[in-house]
Amino acid sequence: MKAALDALTQGVVMIDTRDLIILTNETFSRAVGKSVTALVGTDLGALAWKFADAEQAPRVYPWTTAIMDKRPQDNIPLLLPGAEGESRKFIVNTVPIMDDRSTVRGALVSFHDVTELARANTQLKEANSELEQSR
Repeated sequence: MKAALDALTQGVVMIDTRDLIILTNETFSRAVGKSVTALVGTDLGALAWKFADAEQAPRVYPWTTAIMDKRPQDNIPLLLPGAEGESRKFIVNTVPIMDDRSTVRGALVSFHDVTELARANTQLKEANSELEQSR
């Protein structure tokens, strides 16, 4: 299963019902700058996530909501501050993992790194603004 996860281009994390990381892939490990072994057993929320639109820490993370509500949480933008002051932007999707009795056992969380896309969009908006002002 780990090899299959490592083949994915999106970061993927499997957590238990306490938000502790059970399994993660190399893509996520590289994106957050921590080894897979350092991540396993840690709280996914301990990585200092922030809401992309509010620059503040979420009160409840989307993976926690998915576990509590037994429903997927889709397209949640989160930022992860970096060591050099630059944040990485992720689109997060979470699906609760349930057994055959509909008991939640954890969640599968995917992280699509859209940092470069967000940066390109910002540059395009700035260029368009400059063009508008020069008219």
